[in-house]
Amino acid sequence: MNLTTATPVEIDSAIADAYGKIADLTGNRMRAERTIAIIDDIEPGSYASHLPQYSPASRAKLVQQVERFQAAINAVYTDELSPLDAEYYRRGTWTRYYLVDNTNGHVHKDQSCNTCFPSTKYAWLVEQSGMSAEDLVEMAGEDACTVCFPWAPVDQLKKKSRLEAPERKKARLEREAKKAAAAAKKAAKAITNPDGSPLKVFTGHYPERQVVRAGRVVKVHPAHDAYDTLETLYAARGWLTDYHFWNKGGAHPSYRPESLDDVLKAVAHKEGKDVETVRAEAKKRAERR
Repeated sequence: MNLTTATPVEIDSAIADAYGKIADLTGNRMRAERTIAIIDDIEPGSYASHLPQYSPASRAKLVQQVERFQAAINAVYTDELSPLDAEYYRRGTWTRYYLVDNTNGHVHKDQSCNTCFPSTKYAWLVEQSGMSAEDLVEMAGEDACTVCFPWAPVDQLKKKSRLEAPERKKARLEREAKKAAAAAKKAAKAITNPDGSPLKVFTGHYPERQVVRAGRVVKVHPAHDAYDTLETLYAARGWLTDYHFWNKGGAHPSYRPESLDDVLKAVAHKEGKDVETVRAEAKKRAERR
């Protein structure tokens, strides 16, 4: 990245990423330090002192890990953060905004607003870095802090916020991507008629059924045609295989010839093949049984 031409959003995004690396490295260092502390608290000659994970050799390895993690942290500060911060101050700084990280959090122009507390957690809105306060308020709407932006128009403060904390946005996008991938996977397996309508196969005609109950003739169900819906390519190919397997000696009641053309056309359309190829493949599968 060319720091002299990079936008505030690009620079602040890189700064946020660097702090993310530091947080991960710091967490790893602290876990190693906690284990060292546990080892140091073990009584000499106790059962735990003889366990390999608490041995002097293990402690020495942990000390080396702490040193490596700290060296990596220092490198991020020196090699990544320092140049980015220097460019920020070289330009005379730019606007930055922070969203209080809770369900009713407001957007602030800095982290020293008197409506917040030392324990308040913020989400840095790096995508709004360098944005004018007026544009920020227009996006923040009801979430704009009236102490940080006392001049904010009342009509703007009535609008729903269009801002989202980076971590929440990342989580939402991941959920949406996962949902879209699942839908795409399902669509790839699904099958319909070429016109998009459900692929139904005829299973038979059922006459009206009547029974005698308490001396009265009762109609159980009227005459009707019954159908099954094939929802996946796997099911449709299986139906064709079963059709050719079971219909060798004549029509099978479960695999009716009335539906053969529809299923052939649907599979051919789904696989991008001609009907006769699909028919031949189904016959081969049936013969291999």
